[in-house]
Amino acid sequence: MKKNHIILTVLLSILSVLLLINVKAYAQNTPVNSQTAFPAAQEVGPPVLVAPGDQSADVGKPLQFSMRTIGPDSDLFNYFATGLPKGAVFDPVTRTFSWTPGTDQTGTYTVSFHVTNWESTDTKGTIIKVKKPSGKDWRSVYPCSASISSLNPAFGSSLNRFLNATGAPCYIILETWRSEERNWLMYYSWKIAKEGLDPAAVPQNDKIYINWFHEDLNSSVNAAAEMVKYFKLDVRPGTKNYHVTRNAVDMFVFWSATESSPKIIYDYYGNKYPFTKSKSCSEPPDANLKKIAASYGVRYPGYVIKGTEDVVHWEY
Repeated sequence: MKKNHIILTVLLSILSVLLLINVKAYAQNTPVNSQTAFPAAQEVGPPVLVAPGDQSADVGKPLQFSMRTIGPDSDLFNYFATGLPKGAVFDPVTRTFSWTPGTDQTGTYTVSFHVTNWESTDTKGTIIKVKKPSGKDWRSVYPCSASISSLNPAFGSSLNRFLNATGAPCYIILETWRSEERNWLMYYSWKIAKEGLDPAAVPQNDKIYINWFHEDLNSSVNAAAEMVKYFKLDVRPGTKNYHVTRNAVDMFVFWSATESSPKIIYDYYGNKYPFTKSKSCSEPPDANLKKIAASYGVRYPGYVIKGTEDVVHWEY
């Protein structure tokens, strides 16, 4: 009996040693990914977004970009966006922002992108500037006025007295007041189309969302030429313009006259000036007409730019 007991004790000892050896071998050969998901999630760390940077877009053309994180990625991260413009979409699975801005959506937009692992969240903002390509569509964005009531009251009064002296139908008013933005568009469209200015050299105007550069230089120049045409420019407007300050008028002054049937105009002081020749719209005023206008407080500066006289422009 004692002998059998000894044999059983030895066998149990041998089995214990073998079991311990197998357990150690298993522990040494167990792959890392067989451990629980909790430690693995800890190793990924908090999510950190990479800022996508500011973006530019043209109306009617698609804009698309994607988000990513710094360092290890994880399916546990959740992506979302806030402040999306109308029509814009953010796909949290592909982390892609997509948008085709409408023609009425020029301007600056700020979109915030977020990533979270439910314990911490990182947020990055992106500024998107939407511009409209140059061309004829800009003619109606900043409208002008042809009304005398839009002028500085003192100049409007002077102009009314002068026009009453010339009599009807001897004048056609083309433009009185224009906004600073419209004048800026007129100036640079002329510079690009007529004077060879590189569209990329036009200074940034934070008030006007226009893209002067198209697919190539020729297309850019043609678009600027369209603007010159629809603005009805014969000469380049100045950067500092009397129209902007409401102290200028563009108008045609004309009449029919002969020696036997002269055109009679009186100046402010009652002096009589007979004109025995007809005046066309494209003809600059003669010395007498300038004197008459000046007596009412209306000045004809006769600006000449690149050999062309601006025959329609009068100032206070």
